[in-house]
Amino acid sequence: MTLLQCVGGAVVQDAEGMVRVRLPTLVDDVVVGIAKIEGIAHLIPVELGESWLVNNRIDLETWNLMYD
Repeated sequence: MTLLQCVGGAVVQDAEGMVRVRLPTLVDDVVVGIAKIEGIAHLIPVELGESWLVNNRIDLETWNLMYD
């Protein structure tokens, strides 16, 4: 997988209350063991293919109700 970089640090920035991420400038793929994954997060596009908001506060069923 490719690890994303936080934009503006790993703290909440804007009114959305979510961290913003982007593709890294230097791409290094990383292998992550399944046991290391703590939970899921949904990426909400801000700039298509450039940056996303990380929403780790919503479950998949609610997400599908809102966006399907």
